[in-house]
Amino acid sequence: RPYVEVYGDLAAAALGRSVVATNLASNSGLESGQLLKRVKSEPAYRDAVAKADVVTLTVGFNDWQGRCTSATAKKCLKRGREKVRQNLDGILQQIASLRAGRPTAVRVTGYYNMNIGNPNTPEEWDFADTPAKRAAFEKTFAAALAEFNTMTCEVAQANGAVCVDLVPAINGSRGDQDAGDLLGPDHLHPSEAGHARIANAIGAVGYAPLG
Repeated sequence: RPYVEVYGDLAAAALGRSVVATNLASNSGLESGQLLKRVKSEPAYRDAVAKADVVTLTVGFNDWQGRCTSATAKKCLKRGREKVRQNLDGILQQIASLRAGRPTAVRVTGYYNMNIGNPNTPEEWDFADTPAKRAAFEKTFAAALAEFNTMTCEVAQANGAVCVDLVPAINGSRGDQDAGDLLGPDHLHPSEAGHARIANAIGAVGYAPLG
């Protein structure tokens, strides 16, 4: 079950109200700019947001890393981060507009580190799979991910949303653990256990201003 459905159950229990969860995620490589266009113009997205007392948002990873390689990672990830910043801000402004001042619990998540222990990382990021090169890349990526998650929280908070850090939930309190069975076979997307862990992390921040 995707975390949206699990989170819906948690919200129902916490608020003592019936909750209908609508999952708009498509696992289709959606980028933040594409989502911004959808919430601006597509009725299915606009209607769902307008009716939602609780909104969860996780977007930006695909266009943040874009076509980056290990050789271009620092500059490439910085450039992608700033592009996502603008789109994320626009999405949250659209959510606020569609909700028209009604109390809404908006929760924006950052991303966990899926590269730790990922056997596909050297090929995906184009570097030789040696201990030294992997260690160097993982250090660079972890620092860039921290900056990306910080940006996400800054934009969320500026728009009155609550930011949820998923790194401790998936990578441990120090953020340096392989996610293991919390991720699926691709070592990118959450497994069922991972989705449950994400839902609980979002639920842990409460449901203000709803209760």
